[in-house]
Amino acid sequence: MIAQSALDNVIGKVVEEAKQEILKILESGKMDGQDILHQAQREAEVEAGKVLSSKDRQVESLSRRIIGSAELEARNKSLRIVEENMNKVFENALAKLSKNKPKEYKEAMRKMVSEAVEAVGAEKVILSCNSDDKSLVQGIAKQVSKSIEVSVAGKPIVCVGGVRAATTDGSIGFDNTLEARLIRMKPILRKQIADHFSK
Repeated sequence: MIAQSALDNVIGKVVEEAKQEILKILESGKMDGQDILHQAQREAEVEAGKVLSSKDRQVESLSRRIIGSAELEARNKSLRIVEENMNKVFENALAKLSKNKPKEYKEAMRKMVSEAVEAVGAEKVILSCNSDDKSLVQGIAKQVSKSIEVSVAGKPIVCVGGVRAATTDGSIGFDNTLEARLIRMKPILRKQIADHFSK
């Protein structure tokens, strides 16, 4: 229970920071998109004024095409901004976590190990982690389960934190590193941001 709360706390902080920063950047991008749209509408009106009145249908069609193109350009720009900034925020969050792990990290790691072992679902599981977390993971591995043999790989992996679990033959694996968890959260965060701007 404490581990879940600690893990939720760590990830919740990272996600909230990411969300706030992306929302600020998106608000700016939204304004840029509106400027592009207004400029396109003015251009459409100028183009429409040049066309003879007998060509009303052509004017309307041209106007719709220009506006549609501008709307698409603004939407694509917003999506690029969201993706770029979400990646920057995640990179910054991972950099902060790599330098200074919060006090809740030990409980969060306990939860990540337990989830990874459960996801693999084998009688013998090998855990891999970074070199800084090895002694912590070894201690947690001894406490995981009486019915599951859990060991820690000798060779460390490159990650900020968390673990990867696999069967002894490597046929089943589960990546529960901090990086993998953030990647799994991206679609949820994208949806929350999209919902925010569609209101």
